[in-house]
Amino acid sequence: MKKLFPLFVIFLFALSLISANTPDLPYTLHGKASIESGECISGFNIKISALDFGKYPFEEKTIEVPVNEHCEYNFALGNPPLTKWMNGMEITLTFCKYDESCIKTLVIGEGGCESGGGCSLDFVLKPTSIVITDEGEKEAKEVIKIIETVEVETEGEISWVWKSIIGLAIAILALFGWSKGFTALAKYYWNKGEELRKAGHPKLAKPYYNRAIKMLKTALKRAAEGYYKK
Repeated sequence: MKKLFPLFVIFLFALSLISANTPDLPYTLHGKASIESGECISGFNIKISALDFGKYPFEEKTIEVPVNEHCEYNFALGNPPLTKWMNGMEITLTFCKYDESCIKTLVIGEGGCESGGGCSLDFVLKPTSIVITDEGEKEAKEVIKIIETVEVETEGEISWVWKSIIGLAIAILALFGWSKGFTALAKYYWNKGEELRKAGHPKLAKPYYNRAIKMLKTALKRAAEGYYKK
């Protein structure tokens, strides 16, 4: 037993070296914002707060995350200011001011938030909820997103070639250790576009296709540059 002890110590030391030199994969928080009447809203910021486990003593850090033109927010834990994450970590999302019902808490590994990859939370605000925009405070009903007119994409333009490229891009990103949550989000956008196109709404489908393609193109470029190498 005593002979095994030095080997055990060496094993623990090796594990610590591996842990210290292996970067954390990002954990993606994402979702969509709307108001009670069903309209999509964008152009405002939500707040995401949590303890940053990157350096002791741990401090609570907060970041403002924009709700984009598709009425969606997206932030990957593992990036500043929240550089580390772990199972059991509590994350607070604040969607509006002056209303406690706009504050939601997620726990990684619990309540539908998987232990790895990411977590999705869609949120519905009251029309009179106060949100924060670059121009200051506004009521949620003032930031309703008007769907813009886009060119019609035909059946032939969304071909099996594009579908094959999407699948290949996701496979390559997996080799680079990319977050399952990120690739799942890209697939969600693509599948949402497919759903709308097949339902006879090609104009509404195009932004989702473009969103998925843009995400994967950016990710592949960064992977090629060694930005997310293991």
